[in-house]
Amino acid sequence: MFNKQELLDAVAGMPRVKSIQVPGVGEMCVRQISEADADDLYEEESNAIRRNKFIVLAVCDQDGKRLFTDDDLDTIAEWPLSVKVAIWTKGGRFNGLIPSDEDEGKAKNPETTQSGSSR
Repeated sequence: MFNKQELLDAVAGMPRVKSIQVPGVGEMCVRQISEADADDLYEEESNAIRRNKFIVLAVCDQDGKRLFTDDDLDTIAEWPLSVKVAIWTKGGRFNGLIPSDEDEGKAKNPETTQSGSSR
């Protein structure tokens, strides 16, 4: 169990940038987005617009500086869907927007405990 300072230190030490592999493109970095930005994404009715905006918000350099602005949305809209889905899926998992494979496995098999054994 954490005390307040240990929890603050643990959260402060979490990675803010992650390298991901995108098939057909290679290695790129994504960053943690703000909760307000995540809320804005989910106000979009279209999955396509949501993915494109996520790419603008999350794709970054190794220092976490965004590579794209809203002015790039039309260009990103023309990218192959496979590239956009890979960034959305991997970057979304890093941001907690999409359940990890492990989380999905737990949801599909609620009889499994955290240690992986059945009750």
